[in-house]
Amino acid sequence: YAITPHDADELPIIPKGIYVGTGGDVVLRGIEADTDVIYRNLPSASYIAVRASHVRATGTTATDLIAEA
Repeated sequence: YAITPHDADELPIIPKGIYVGTGGDVVLRGIEADTDVIYRNLPSASYIAVRASHVRATGTTATDLIAEA
C-alpha cells in the first residue's frame, strides 16, 4: 500500500519493508524502537528491509513510498 508520511499517525499495517520510488531521506521508527532513525540519501527504486510503525513527514524527502505488507 502507498505510504503517506505523517508525524503522529502509525502505519495502518506493519510492513515487511518499504520500497522507495523516488530517492531521498526517510525518517521512520521501527516497531519496537523508542526513537526515530533517518535513512539518508536512498537512491530511487531502493528497498528498506525494516518493520516500521511510523514514517515521519518531517525530514522525509523521499517520495513514492510503498509498504510491502
